[in-house]
Amino acid sequence: MRPNEQLLIKRFITKDINPTNGIDIGCGPKHKVKQNCDGQDFQGMLLGVDNNKNANPDLCCNASDVDKHISEGSIKFAILIHTLEDLENPYECLRNIIKVLAKDGTLIIICPYRGRYPRIGTERANGAHKFDYEPYDVQYMVWRAFAKQKLNYKLLSYNTLGGDSFEIVVKKKTTKVDCSQLPETKFCDDNN
Repeated sequence: MRPNEQLLIKRFITKDINPTNGIDIGCGPKHKVKQNCDGQDFQGMLLGVDNNKNANPDLCCNASDVDKHISEGSIKFAILIHTLEDLENPYECLRNIIKVLAKDGTLIIICPYRGRYPRIGTERANGAHKFDYEPYDVQYMVWRAFAKQKLNYKLLSYNTLGGDSFEIVVKKKTTKVDCSQLPETKFCDDNN
């Protein structure tokens, strides 16, 4: 993890965040020394969640199944650091993270820019990536995931990180969304 990404996340981790109420989805392996790896940089501070049992995470499960292992509304802080682009169903993952996120809980997403990072299928591309994103793609998924549950959120931060990645930080709000006012009300029914 890059230093600017660590600083961003540490800015939002308060003294009451711990492995019982803070999660790192896609935490990666413990004790990995390679530079810019997906290592567990927040080991001991957050509950490490990864589907690779060889990574020795605190909780071994698929990112989309986090709601099956963690109580609804019990998490104050969740991060997805270079994880969303690796998932088969990133929207489902976001919906389930929002379920376990407490009211006023914070969600931090860091992804590589589509136009500034080697694209899927090109030379030097990361073979684990399933999707290439621009910030508006992720913002739309976040909006849609919250709207699906008729919940509101506040955008806390939206910036470029180091030139080839971006961050989106949101806080889950207690107010409900009036789905009749949404441009695509189909997201408010339970069939999607």
